Amino acid sequence: MRSALAALALLALVPFSAFAKTHTLADAKVTFDAPDSWKVEKDEGMTAVGNEADDAGVVILTLDAENIDKGLEAAAAELEKLVKDPQPSGEPSEAPIGGMKAMLASATAKVDGEDVKVDLLVLESKSGKFLIGIGITKKSSKDASESLKLLKSFKAAAN
Repeated sequence: MRSALAALALLALVPFSAFAKTHTLADAKVTFDAPDSWKVEKDEGMTAVGNEADDAGVVILTLDAENIDKGLEAAAAELEKLVKDPQPSGEPSEAPIGGMKAMLASATAKVDGEDVKVDLLVLESKSGKFLIGIGITKKSSKDASESLKLLKSFKAAAN
């Protein structure tokens, strides 16, 4: 599996252009909404979505896991590749998103020495696949709330 950090780096290489607001992850049979101006890069089970300033974005990984707890373990391992010194902001919450079982957690951390907000989502899609969504936003970003909105926008895709 490729590093989620490499996916964030891909965003810097994608030329800016407007995308449709709703995107589909066919392997997990889900959709998500992203701001029209954000860049989207899909590559073999990984999707990177981010703003033009590269100071807010989400990495989405699709994987097979036995259950949501195993999905959360995989998410924590991916998070360790992206950020330093994560400090949880409260306990993870378990609540459905788009009618699917999900766990959401938030933290503060550092990326390249800069303070960031991290939102971590583990979602069990109706296809049986698990999604890991890692939203990372610099504290100075004008899009401070967009990563979390994207993570909460997942819905089962129409067949």
